[in-house]
Amino acid sequence: MRAHVITISLALAIASGCGDARRGQPGDTAGGGADADVIAVPDGDDEVPSEVFDVASEVETDDTSDTHDGEAIETPPPERHEAHDAVSGPLRAGVAALPLDVPVGVSMGGYGNRIAGLASAWAGLFAASEGGHGHLMLKAMAFEVGAERLVLLKLPLPFSEDSLTHEMQRVLATEHGLALEGRVITAATHTHHGPARFWRLPAPLGIAGIDSPDDEVIAIIAARMAETVARAVAELAPAEVGFAVVEDWDPADRVYRDRRSVNDAIWGKDPRLTVLGVRRLDGTPLAVMANFGMHGTILGPDNALLSEDAAGGFEQKLEEAFFARHGVPALGIFTQAGGGDAAPAGRHLGHQGEQRMQMVGVAGADAVLDAWQSLTWRSEVPLAVRSRLIDIRHAWIYGDSGEFDQAPGVAFEHGSINCTIDPEEGISQLGEPKRCVGLESLMATLGESFPHPELNQTYLSVARLGDLYLMTIPGEPTHSIADHARRAFAEVAAQRGAALEVMVVGYSQDHLLYFTHPDDWYLGAYEAEFSLWGPWGGRWLVDRQVALATAMIDGFNRPAYYEESPDLSPPLGRETRALEASLAPGVFVVEPPPALARLEVLEVVVGGGDPRLGLPRFELQREHAGAFLPVVGPLATPLDNARYEGLTLYRPEPPMSREILEARDHRWAWRLQVPPWLPLGRYRVVASGRARQTELASWSAASTTFDLVEAPDVAIAITPIAGRADAFALRMTHAPAPLVTAEAGRRPESGWQVFDPGVRHDARIRVQAPLRVHVEIDGELAVAPRIVDWDEALGGHVLDLAPLGLAGSERLRVRVALAQDPDEAGIWVELP
Repeated sequence: MRAHVITISLALAIASGCGDARRGQPGDTAGGGADADVIAVPDGDDEVPSEVFDVASEVETDDTSDTHDGEAIETPPPERHEAHDAVSGPLRAGVAALPLDVPVGVSMGGYGNRIAGLASAWAGLFAASEGGHGHLMLKAMAFEVGAERLVLLKLPLPFSEDSLTHEMQRVLATEHGLALEGRVITAATHTHHGPARFWRLPAPLGIAGIDSPDDEVIAIIAARMAETVARAVAELAPAEVGFAVVEDWDPADRVYRDRRSVNDAIWGKDPRLTVLGVRRLDGTPLAVMANFGMHGTILGPDNALLSEDAAGGFEQKLEEAFFARHGVPALGIFTQAGGGDAAPAGRHLGHQGEQRMQMVGVAGADAVLDAWQSLTWRSEVPLAVRSRLIDIRHAWIYGDSGEFDQAPGVAFEHGSINCTIDPEEGISQLGEPKRCVGLESLMATLGESFPHPELNQTYLSVARLGDLYLMTIPGEPTHSIADHARRAFAEVAAQRGAALEVMVVGYSQDHLLYFTHPDDWYLGAYEAEFSLWGPWGGRWLVDRQVALATAMIDGFNRPAYYEESPDLSPPLGRETRALEASLAPGVFVVEPPPALARLEVLEVVVGGGDPRLGLPRFELQREHAGAFLPVVGPLATPLDNARYEGLTLYRPEPPMSREILEARDHRWAWRLQVPPWLPLGRYRVVASGRARQTELASWSAASTTFDLVEAPDVAIAITPIAGRADAFALRMTHAPAPLVTAEAGRRPESGWQVFDPGVRHDARIRVQAPLRVHVEIDGELAVAPRIVDWDEALGGHVLDLAPLGLAGSERLRVRVALAQDPDEAGIWVELP
């Protein structure tokens, strides 16, 4: 009983490496005043003692004569370095994107207080998810030079984990025939609303923020990861690549901001943006990756919908901006750098919730696209990748320094948590016993043995792509440790006279909570308290990565993968949950209303399949000449439930429960807040998916039709343009749709999508789609309708009547409608 109490007490304090759960608040939610994840700190006037800096450099950790408490210290196994130049030659590349499609009902990771809510067969200690805010998207960039391959795989998860990495590699080999062991670098976005249950800690510790582990969930995620990688590899073809590094790229904190104030005298937010682009030899874009640090904590723990949060909003707005600027699509990919102490911004105009998720993309897209324009493209590059499973031991990091001991001679041999660090009056804890909760005794109460696969082993990768090195960090790197990695690498490159850069890829391959530089750790607060390996652990790990990169620079580029000792993780169990049959697939339970206005919320509900089969697809269609055709969205692709425009909700009868039934009415709802650019006309929704009745089969159904009508509050303002005779600015606007949530924030009801990122959140929404204008003189139509375009600098549509020779007319008025509206549509307005 006592052991159980200890376990739960500790688990409630851990935040799954996010820094947000123990306070019972979202990391950075809408909620007035200061952000909830900003740590309370002493006055900023405190000086950082000089002895704090570079303390780890005083200890040699590879001396075989080191002792601790009278016992000899085993040294780390030597690195395996085999001479082999990086493969160099013509580059081939391919990209792919697939929805993760985890079953709705799986619990979400990132916050540790998601106890209340619905239960499901896919949730453990936490509440079940109830739907999705668009798709969680896996995105891959594959590169090949000669026989060498490298794949960068973005994961819409709270973090990466070595069980996923290893299982993905197994599936690639057994089901796709691809030997890519060690050649795939994972990069989780750190959304706090992705699926949980993939970290194989003891089940009671799941209360910390990632829920109890579930091998079937791990297998589902890893299989989709493998499929995405395989599709990217299948697309390999001649290509060229380029990269750029931009410093201090978001000085006004429009995209992200520093959340760790105790170290402001030394570090702010990680200021670096690294842009990696890939395109075909004819210039056709394939993908643009933005690497910088930003937590995924815009939505709070009450949110019940799977979502990519800030990273997903950034990616989607980046893709839209790329398409608008270049007229062709490209995959937008976000990867983390020093995001451990960086919070998302996006509320400089007062937008909140899902609107902020898009605002970070609106605020940051131009910087990424400008960097794309500056890229130097290369079609022949050196390529190399090295990965290894390494062991971690206290003695290898600290020697006999006693610097991570709980008492003289008593070390935290297998890491710690909940460190209380209080540098009172500027006096650090350097050389003092550390006040932490040791993990060895805790794990022992749970029947765990040591060395432990989740504490004493980790998966690391370094890759070279041309003049860019990619260095993974298996957890949450703060700015301080990312900065150390860059400085150390730059020093090595300078010593060898090589013009090389490094991209720090955080939340990659595995997860060991936070990593800080030693002088950052001694300042305390959350990010230091939850560093498993204490003040020097982050630098020790990064220095090993830099040493490996150094060996690669020197020509030691093999083996591509090795293990210092056999993987301690047990194999996954292969049991699968039964698939529930569907009672009424393809039957609409809730049809659209007969008429709907712009900005109102469309909702339909249809019978579908078991969540194990993925989300059904909902597509909006408009009638053209008697036929219904897909509505084209911002990327010239069908407007459906894949992106942020709509919400997909699971509403089964009977409701979700832990019990798996023989059959259930698997009802799925789609909510779409009608955008102001959608033309008037007749519409329907087409839903499709898979379901099992007597056997597994596809289904498809169309809803009844509805008419889209003009919103009652639409307004047209026309003002003369200064300095231009007979030229006017037209502004068609709607009243803003306030963000309204249901059940204490579990899901939005309205206002999550329809807003104007160019004005304050409470200002009227400007319609920016092309307009059609009829001009009438003294009651008679003067000329054929004119199509007028949006002028961003003017903030309106430009109507120039000078070429029509209408000056001096006594009475002019215009009829304004969207260019795609029916001919008879429009609002008459007198010209001033």
